[in-house]
Amino acid sequence: MAKRGRPPKGTELIPALEGSQQAKIRMTLILQTLSGQVTAEDAAAMLGIGRSRFFAMREEFLQQSLSNLEPKPTGRPPKQEAVEEKDARIEQLEMEIDSMKVELRAAQIREELALLMPHVLKKKR
Repeated sequence: MAKRGRPPKGTELIPALEGSQQAKIRMTLILQTLSGQVTAEDAAAMLGIGRSRFFAMREEFLQQSLSNLEPKPTGRPPKQEAVEEKDARIEQLEMEIDSMKVELRAAQIREELALLMPHVLKKKR
């Protein structure tokens, strides 16, 4: 049975990407080592670097690629103005809370005084 569809392009897609020629060569070699077309030793030699440096570069490439594929929040990111307004509103509300705490404590003290020393609060006639 014949295969249907287009044949996979693999590393043939890389030249069309945006980036320097050196980065494209590195990406091609990394992908070729992953697919078993080129050994890591050969790829390192072609790049003029040591094996350990090649392995580190490949690891970094794979980690960044994986990070780029993580799910992202849907929709537009909030405008910076909205974030700043929200921060200002939060600060205002925190100040109001602090003020209300002071007022509450003062009312509690007045109540305690009224209970303990009612004669102090009586109005003189």
